[in-house]
Amino acid sequence: MIPKLILNEIKIRSDRLHPKEAGGFLLGFFKDDAIEVSHLTGPFTGDLATRTRFIRKDPRHKLVAVSEWLKSGRICTLVGDWHSHPNGTPVPSSIDTNTWSKMSKKQNRSMVGIIQGQDDTGVYWHPVNSEQSVSTNLVYEDGTCIIREPTLPP
Repeated sequence: MIPKLILNEIKIRSDRLHPKEAGGFLLGFFKDDAIEVSHLTGPFTGDLATRTRFIRKDPRHKLVAVSEWLKSGRICTLVGDWHSHPNGTPVPSSIDTNTWSKMSKKQNRSMVGIIQGQDDTGVYWHPVNSEQSVSTNLVYEDGTCIIREPTLPP
């Protein structure tokens, strides 16, 4: 689940850094077959941002993640990352899928990736121990975007 407020904030933060890419962590909760996004980090001044690349370098990403984890009683955790494609579509590159693959292996959980494109937003589910991400449909219920693990073909 992603509150519209989070999606709007991603758009605002992406526009602020345009024409460079922006990005950060997605923090939230794992609930059965769903992920709930409750917070995001970045971008921060210590990150590396160009027109075609965003690299989280600023230590504040980790500080915010640890702070939210502690405040939540060690429940709120890293659930994925977000970044922008300011001059293109929200389709993941091989760098994007590699990043999500590393994150899901390190966390030993599926992860979500959000890409803010020039005109629209892409949300991707990255299954644990997989090299591929699966595009998810944005389904809204009461102002919240629901992200459920997609049913993959056998």
